[in-house]
Amino acid sequence: MTERFLQKAKWFLEHNRYKEAEKELLQALQENPEEGEAKALLAWVASKLNQQARALKLIQEAVAAEPYNYWFYYIKANIHLQTNQIGLAESAVKTGLE
Repeated sequence: MTERFLQKAKWFLEHNRYKEAEKELLQALQENPEEGEAKALLAWVASKLNQQARALKLIQEAVAAEPYNYWFYYIKANIHLQTNQIGLAESAVKTGLE
């Protein structure tokens, strides 16, 4: 069931429908609170909704759940760039490439 929510959320993200994606991702997390991909996608959504503090918290949880997922570090770098934290963005990219 979680996969269905993730697929719907990705479709909404492809169409820049962030609120709808958020709803699907929250349902996925309600079903599986430790789902790293759902947390990472929700972090992306939060960053698009200008909720950078929430986005950073979510992406840190996603990275903790799946520390070897390089894509999560890309999202983390993007969030840092949005808040003009260039050094932290570079660090996230480097960690993701290791």
